[in-house]
Amino acid sequence: MKKKTIITIVIIAAVLVVTLVALCIPIPRALKDGGTIEYNAVLYSVRKVHSLHVNGYEEGTKIRLLLWTIYDDVRLVEYEADDEAEGELGKSNENTTTEAINE
Repeated sequence: MKKKTIITIVIIAAVLVVTLVALCIPIPRALKDGGTIEYNAVLYSVRKVHSLHVNGYEEGTKIRLLLWTIYDDVRLVEYEADDEAEGELGKSNENTTTEAINE
């Protein structure tokens, strides 16, 4: 009788371990928003964010365990406005156009 209960306990423990491992296997998914990659499993998810926005892009990592966010360092990186470079670029285009018309 004892041998039968030990075998049953070992089988139940093995099934629980296999189930727990299966719940932790991530499935990667790449989003088409600029480079975000998600790793989703049943028990957790990891999101490496790199998504484009109008004024810049979001960058960082977000980790969720079950329903709770346990780590979130996603931040918005804004593009630097370089007004002087745009002005010089515009002037060089105007000069080139004027020279082409004069010839």
